[in-house]
Amino acid sequence: MSRDSKIKNKIIAFIFVLVVEAVVLGVICACTSLFDSISFDVATVPFAQIASGIKLLSHKGAIGSGAAMAILACISFLPIVYAFTNMGGKKSIPEMISLVFLGVMLGAGFYLMINPVKYLPEVFRNNPYIMHQAVSILLWSVILLCLACTATRLLSSKDTRGLVRGFSALMVFLGILAVALGAFSLGALVKESSSESTSGIESFVMGFKLLKTVVPYILETIIAVLLFRLSLIFMSKEQSGLKESASYVRRISCILLEVTLLLTVGYNLLQIVCMKNMSNIRIVTEIPVLSCAFVVVSVLVCNLLTENKKLKDDNDLFV
Repeated sequence: MSRDSKIKNKIIAFIFVLVVEAVVLGVICACTSLFDSISFDVATVPFAQIASGIKLLSHKGAIGSGAAMAILACISFLPIVYAFTNMGGKKSIPEMISLVFLGVMLGAGFYLMINPVKYLPEVFRNNPYIMHQAVSILLWSVILLCLACTATRLLSSKDTRGLVRGFSALMVFLGILAVALGAFSLGALVKESSSESTSGIESFVMGFKLLKTVVPYILETIIAVLLFRLSLIFMSKEQSGLKESASYVRRISCILLEVTLLLTVGYNLLQIVCMKNMSNIRIVTEIPVLSCAFVVVSVLVCNLLTENKKLKDDNDLFV
């Protein structure tokens, strides 16, 4: 099998996983009440949803409780096992410590979200949303610490291919996360619209809000797939089509930022125009920080890979 065929098969497999994830999460959000008790927040995804699923499973008798404990143990031990194996290269001491700490925090964090203990402040025990948000932010900060330690190790060793390999794995994770965020936000909007009696104009505004929320996640998923493809091309021997692919990713990244900003501005203007016919107005003033950061990283990575390709071509001319 040629290298191009291998790259194509990996991309197809990645897209297949994303489609299956979108279908499964869409069915769960539409046909079950599994996540109805969770107030949607970007920071709590996917930890609050995983904790809700484990809690539901633990209430299904002895077998369900045992399965829930096994899942919780696997989640906790995965980073620890990864820390002491050669997967992803030999780990540095700070990286190993951060991975072990992540495993401990995952176990403790999920346990607290499922069973708030008595010695916690009353505000955490009586308000699951605050508990979910606090634990999720803590877990995300530890994950970022692990990523920073890994990136530092790869940069200090000047292992470009290892760094790109890690970047491709990160794109897989971000693609899966973007699909989850899109599905959960869509479910939250559908639940919000079904719980309120709305007029025709309010339904139209709600539909535009749906576009404003979901379309950026769709574009971010597409960019994650394209960056995954770009990293695979870079790791190939010929690196054919690298410059063209990088240029295409840069264009799509700029479109993502423009579309996100235009939809936000359009949603606010639409609410103002339809103000007389609406019972609830929410002017969105937030800056799309995540989309901006994603676009900046995408452009920087594209420039880095194309410059590395150009340097390699210049060196080949001298040889």
